Amino acid sequence: MINVFLSRPTYIPQEQQQGLEVFCSLLDMMDICPRTLGTTDYPNESPLDEILRILDTCSGMIVLGYPQLLVEKGILKGAQITSSLKLATEWNQIEAALAYSRNMPLLIIHDKDVSRGVFDHGALGNFIHETDFSDIHWSECQPIRGALKTWKEKVGNYRRVSADNTKSAEKTVLLNALKNDFMDLLNKTRYCKKHNNTTICDYASYSNDNGQIIYLADFLVRKIETWYEQEMRRCGNRTKNDILNEINQKFPQVYEKIRFLFDKDHFSSEELEQCFVI
Repeated sequence: MINVFLSRPTYIPQEQQQGLEVFCSLLDMMDICPRTLGTTDYPNESPLDEILRILDTCSGMIVLGYPQLLVEKGILKGAQITSSLKLATEWNQIEAALAYSRNMPLLIIHDKDVSRGVFDHGALGNFIHETDFSDIHWSECQPIRGALKTWKEKVGNYRRVSADNTKSAEKTVLLNALKNDFMDLLNKTRYCKKHNNTTICDYASYSNDNGQIIYLADFLVRKIETWYEQEMRRCGNRTKNDILNEINQKFPQVYEKIRFLFDKDHFSSEELEQCFVI
């Protein structure tokens, strides 16, 4: 089932109840699960915060503009109204705007007597459909059926693109964090920087006080942890083994590029940065 936000008032006039039930049955047959604050979901926080929480689980929105407020006398834009106005709940307007700001597939259907805001044609770059909610079979007419089919296709694409973007963003954040941890470890070891200024930063093998050469390739060897590393782990810090294992397991192509680079006698920071580009 695909979660979608169904923006509708809690109160529906009796003569329009059956038409809504037919519409919800149609959504069920289309494997669509409508979520509505105050009907399927009940707030633990403020209503607006709860709407945002529900939207995070949804892939589209349907707005049903049922008449909620009848204005027979009043002033509009400085002039007396000449005919009565039927307005939908203000939450229709708020919820539709939130979905639109997220580029969420939006389908707007309103009663023939409801107007203003998102129900005015041209207000949003989406199809707006007018119907008679008193007709039990309003959702079964061809224009509404066709609109639902087109909208559902967009909902499917929204879910896939949204999931891919989220996964890609999370992967990039993790890789950058691993890169920073790796560079920090390298700079703190006996593998020194041959040059270190604003333009050059070459890593080279290091000779210790005993004249022993420590090769860069040895940095990638995951040996038994030293006392210092064990203490680091005991204090909750990640060790070199942790970072190397995580790179190898989650980004094996990166690890292979690093291994190839570390077989060289020396390399620049730019070359090392390129290893973390995937």
